[in-house]
Amino acid sequence: MESNRNDFRNIAKIITTFNSAQKHYERFLEIKGCNVEKAEDDLNTSGVKLYFVFEWIMKYHLFNRYEELAGTGMPQAEAQVRKNGLLKADFIYDGQKYYVTTEYL
Repeated sequence: MESNRNDFRNIAKIITTFNSAQKHYERFLEIKGCNVEKAEDDLNTSGVKLYFVFEWIMKYHLFNRYEELAGTGMPQAEAQVRKNGLLKADFIYDGQKYYVTTEYL
């Protein structure tokens, strides 16, 4: 599975990918004692999809949080740099550490 740089803005894709991950995990549980190789493939696929879902949700939240902060005090230029930086892991960590709020979760 390949991640598109803007997938985090597509809620339908996030939900579809999560549902698909869940189906792969359920299939893993059903066949783990019968077909180890196929079960392993389903478990790996589920894990990769869940990883993307987590990444996209975090980026989605941070993107919207930066939009909100730009309107309430964060300089517009800084907000834009942070939104553009969501494609880099260090910006995600920094954003998560300082700007994630639980009111949206």
